[in-house]
Amino acid sequence: MIAALPRPVQRQAQARSLLALSLNPLGASITFGQFMFLLALHYGASDTAMALLYASLNLTGLLALLAPWLLAGLDTSVIQARAWFARAIFSLSLLGLPLLASDEIKVWTLVGLVYLMMVARTVGVLANASVHKAICPQRELAVFSAKVQSRWNLGVLVTTVLCFAVMQVHDFFPSREWAYMALMAFGVVFNFAAAAAMLGMPQTGTVTAASPLATLAAGVEAWRRPERREVLWLTMLQMPIGLAAAFQLNYLNHELGMAPSMIFLLTLGGVLASILSSRILAVVAGRISTRALWFGLHAVLALVALCWCAIEVVPVGSRLATCAALWVVAAGSIAASTAVYASMLSERLPRDDATRVSAVYQLAGVLATVLGLIALASTRWLVEVLGVPVHAYFHAFALWAALSLGVCLLSLRLARGSAAVDLLAQLTPGNLSTIFRAHQLRTAESDIGPAQALEREELLAAGTPAGRDLVLETLKSPDSWHRHAALRAARAAPFAEAVPAVMAEVADPESDLRVEAVTTLGFLHGREAVPLIRSLLDDPDRWLAAVAVKSLARLGAPLPPSEVLERYATGSPREQHELLIALTMDGRGDELEVLLTEAMRSGSSRKRVDALALYAAQARGGRDIMRAILAAEDERPGAGVEEASALAGVVRLEGDHVDDSRYLAIRLTMRALATAARG
Repeated sequence: MIAALPRPVQRQAQARSLLALSLNPLGASITFGQFMFLLALHYGASDTAMALLYASLNLTGLLALLAPWLLAGLDTSVIQARAWFARAIFSLSLLGLPLLASDEIKVWTLVGLVYLMMVARTVGVLANASVHKAICPQRELAVFSAKVQSRWNLGVLVTTVLCFAVMQVHDFFPSREWAYMALMAFGVVFNFAAAAAMLGMPQTGTVTAASPLATLAAGVEAWRRPERREVLWLTMLQMPIGLAAAFQLNYLNHELGMAPSMIFLLTLGGVLASILSSRILAVVAGRISTRALWFGLHAVLALVALCWCAIEVVPVGSRLATCAALWVVAAGSIAASTAVYASMLSERLPRDDATRVSAVYQLAGVLATVLGLIALASTRWLVEVLGVPVHAYFHAFALWAALSLGVCLLSLRLARGSAAVDLLAQLTPGNLSTIFRAHQLRTAESDIGPAQALEREELLAAGTPAGRDLVLETLKSPDSWHRHAALRAARAAPFAEAVPAVMAEVADPESDLRVEAVTTLGFLHGREAVPLIRSLLDDPDRWLAAVAVKSLARLGAPLPPSEVLERYATGSPREQHELLIALTMDGRGDELEVLLTEAMRSGSSRKRVDALALYAAQARGGRDIMRAILAAEDERPGAGVEEASALAGVVRLEGDHVDDSRYLAIRLTMRALATAARG
């Protein structure tokens, strides 16, 4: 059961958790990770031993089957702190490795200690999602996960620089092994420091008792629920990817013969890429759906894996640089996908049974890792049997590519039809540009000037998924200028989701944007707004009522022409303009031609007559024709009459006594358009 914490307590807990999570990588990234793997390779570990080390992170998740039963009734934050202390104690034993007799014994002792540390880590991970859910409101989980990943990357950056520096001067130590042990001691100290920082956490909820059978039953229940089944599918695909991608290190060490110091330098580039990806994720996480992030990240990972498969075709002189680029891109993408996965786990946990469901996800990870190990062994055997001329780790990278493509296909499968199209639209350069430009504007909100205001309006009218989200947010802004910009943007790039917010603006009697909002409703094509707009026809504000008539015509619910003409006769010029648009939208060419004829006979200004002519022509689908006739008449009096006569098939209308050639050209053009409409 996850505790409901007051907001001030949540903030304090977040600060303490981030402190512990900032200290954690200073220890964990040394006592487990690239450093540990390089130590195993230094002792001459085989590919089998390395595969077991790479898989330890997930295989120890089998403990999840017993955890809800063994930990029942304990507070999740206490469980996490004790698990971290246990991990620190086990890591202390690593300092005794130099005392062992042979390298083979050292390798398998290292494997055993790593599994003990990973058991402790698994217990902590089972409580981790519950702790995060208790200290973070739902809307903040994605951003908090990105912060956690950012701090992890920063800590790994520090330890990687330290490892690189120590390996560069390893000659100052009695042997390279003692250089490793000096760094290991540094990691052990920070393992204890991180565990101590977790002691001040508030109570975040207790573990619900559950037998192993009950945990398995929870797995069946999770499979029945679509949102949890999605997590299970992604877990089954994501976990073996990390296992297969880890063999990049083996390739660098065995195939290229790269020195440890060079590998740490390469790891430094990967950490910087991970930090950058975390920063990017913190900006886009709230603007791009989780499925879109999965698709984009794994499309990149699939491409990287395919490049690793074909790395031998790269000329030897360029191979090192190519491997470095692939390593860095893979590190950034894997770090981002890990953060998205962690956020998704937290979001999909039920408050009343979080630990048991988290255990189900851990067990899925164990199953996925076992299947991944089997797949690695099978594909390697198949490659050897077939005698395919590929490098030693082709099978691992091919499996990686297949799994990443599987995630992409799963993302598209879950987002069917228009949702799949929207998923891809979220990853377009235009949408990503909108997100980052909006972020830059938001950070400079207090110093916004004319240029920034113009850019804001451009972003709102971008028509991208992120632009639509910005419109919806801005429609709720307390600033009427911002809402005005959002209303204009919704007209420029209409989308149905904006209808409720615009209707709310119309329904607010205190709003000074009701005319803008009613106009916008006409462009949004939301038929549900028709009753609200009809209620405005008798509004004391005559302009608002006229705009309502126009929007009803746009929505396909026009007033009878006689009523529109009646309002036109008594309206102000501004109201008449709106009513003319309403008649045009309704295709009322006859009524508009009557108004046009009256204007010509009553001696109205040429500007007004031209405007009426264009409205009447547009109602009959001939606005461009009328515009061309008027332009010809402007260029040479009588030229418009000649062109209009050719269109109408007559030189002069019977009974017509119009002497002005411009007006005659207009009448002849309307005659031609009317004939065409009847035909």
